[in-house]
Amino acid sequence: ATCRKCHGRCETIAKPCYECSGKGKTIQKKFVTIPIPAGVEDGQAMRVNLGISEVYVTFRVKSSEKFRRDKEDIHSDINITIAQAALGGTVKVPGIYGEHELQIPPGTQSHQRFRLAGKGIKRLQGSGTGDHYVHVKIKIPT
Repeated sequence: ATCRKCHGRCETIAKPCYECSGKGKTIQKKFVTIPIPAGVEDGQAMRVNLGISEVYVTFRVKSSEKFRRDKEDIHSDINITIAQAALGGTVKVPGIYGEHELQIPPGTQSHQRFRLAGKGIKRLQGSGTGDHYVHVKIKIPT
């Protein structure tokens, strides 16, 4: 059985610190400002050094009503009219870093997907960005 006094380390502290009880670290609550890296995912954990101490952070990313995320890629829906689908045209698409113009070719079908290269989320590891996929939905008049 492991020794309850030294926990198998074969050493004990004669006068342990009052604050940490000889563990060498304490749990504290403080408000700190940390940089959030672009591209962080929900549930991702990160260690942040704050001078002589370090903080472990688990990120919770709020979901969006406009966008769906698949790693670094973004998906969104856009409604177009029957005339735009048949004849083509240009539509404005909201993106995560601003608005983009999307060229709709003549004969576009409902649920067709268009790719806006490099308009997704910045990659956390490495360089570059993901893509923004726009899913077209044809609005039928009632």
